[in-house]
Amino acid sequence: MFKVRVVVLALIVSLVSCKEEDKKTSKTSNNLLAMVQRDDQYGYINTAGEFIIKPQYPLARTFSNGLACINVGGSRNNPLVQGVVGGKYHFINTENEIQLNNFSSTSPTNFYNDVAFLTANDGSKELLNKKGEVIATGFSVLGNCEDGLIPAVKESEKKLGFIDTKGNWKIELPYKYFIGPYSEGLSAFTDTDTKLSGFFDKSGAIAIAPTYTSVSNFKDGLARVKTGTTYFFIAHDNKKAFERSFEFAGDFNEGLCAVQQIGKWGFINKKGELIIDFTDYVGVREFSNGLAAFKQKNGKVGYMDMTGKVIIEPLFDNGLNFKNGFAINEQNGKMGFINTTGKIVIEPKYTRVGDFVNPDDSNPVFKEN
Repeated sequence: MFKVRVVVLALIVSLVSCKEEDKKTSKTSNNLLAMVQRDDQYGYINTAGEFIIKPQYPLARTFSNGLACINVGGSRNNPLVQGVVGGKYHFINTENEIQLNNFSSTSPTNFYNDVAFLTANDGSKELLNKKGEVIATGFSVLGNCEDGLIPAVKESEKKLGFIDTKGNWKIELPYKYFIGPYSEGLSAFTDTDTKLSGFFDKSGAIAIAPTYTSVSNFKDGLARVKTGTTYFFIAHDNKKAFERSFEFAGDFNEGLCAVQQIGKWGFINKKGELIIDFTDYVGVREFSNGLAAFKQKNGKVGYMDMTGKVIIEPLFDNGLNFKNGFAINEQNGKMGFINTTGKIVIEPKYTRVGDFVNPDDSNPVFKEN
């Protein structure tokens, strides 16, 4: 997988105006919105490139569950700090109206599956509901909410496990695991005593014993696991999905998975059959919307289809996964969007952008500032 400003490109979120004069009524039929940064200020555009909310704030998060977190009054002018210093964070809707009874906090956050996490002044984590109520406090760590369960650690009480969306402990585990969110009914964990990894089921029982050097979440019915220096795939019953193993592997998506052998990248199907032959790309991304980005040795990025045919010529300095029919691309340090035919639908003219998303979906954000 190639590592070229993925964090910068994918997950910077927009900030929006709270003034009536900044609203625009024109919207595309699909209502997708994307964050863009222009002149150190953030706003939201539709797929026609029209500003739905004028850029004028120093930081915000992408829309998720109908809300976006914005910063009011912060500054981006501190050369020693990447991102925003100061200000207050509020939640707005797509009409740019502050929600949750004018709730504010000092930390950026985002709703995902109808809960959000705050960082208190002492660095601990708090749980916020869609009413703007802080319903649980004092956590050292909170992970993404999946299947109504949130990975949680409360170091002050030596408690570890999963809480529900009301902050109640549903699964308590021995205080010796690293745990992650559930995926397909299983949660990957690492035993800190043995340094080996396995999976919990939704009752908190060990479903797959910790015998692997590392594991990834289940996706498309399979999980990538590692023993020694070799990667292979298992099914939910812990049986090998197929016999082949690899130097490295990604995750399955849309039925295919990127794998690496002798420094070259190819794609296999869920039977382990090589569908796209190994090629000396610098890196590849997973398939999304039927296309996968690849990076050539000259640094240029293009996209292939699920047969390996190049559909979008490698002309870009960077390109992310497609989402909702659009992919972020970068040229000469500026970012824009292409469609699945490779047509540049929004010229690369922004400093930072986020994916086009349905604002009402649960859209994860991975970068705070």
